[in-house]
Amino acid sequence: KVQFATKPNLSNVLQEFAKTQLTEDLTPAALEVLSIISYCAPIMRSEIEHIRGVNCSITLRNLMVRGLIEKTENLNSQQEVSYAPTFELLRHLGVTSIDELPEYEKFKNLYQTALQGEAHETVTSAVQEKQGEQEVSEE
Repeated sequence: KVQFATKPNLSNVLQEFAKTQLTEDLTPAALEVLSIISYCAPIMRSEIEHIRGVNCSITLRNLMVRGLIEKTENLNSQQEVSYAPTFELLRHLGVTSIDELPEYEKFKNLYQTALQGEAHETVTSAVQEKQGEQEVSEE
């Protein structure tokens, strides 16, 4: 077994670092990720990154450390977890359920419509590509 420990004379430095991480204001990127998770939960990291166009691993870690989001079981994928807002976040926002968020239904429907549109575009592209391959092979 291995145990990591800190030298006693460095404990104040680490305590200060941890306190700073938890008390600083959320960055614009963190607020954006938090909004996406709140309105689209449960949502996988890959979906969040697709929406934002950038890696968000560290932002997700920071939000989890603060207790604002949590990992949830992903019924669609055994390899990737989903994220959802915590009860603590909802309590801080003054709501008891994500359904009570401002314009929740509107944004949830926009997200679902976008997902369906992307799925349709993917299928259409695959069909067109396959048809193109068949035409080439017939010539």
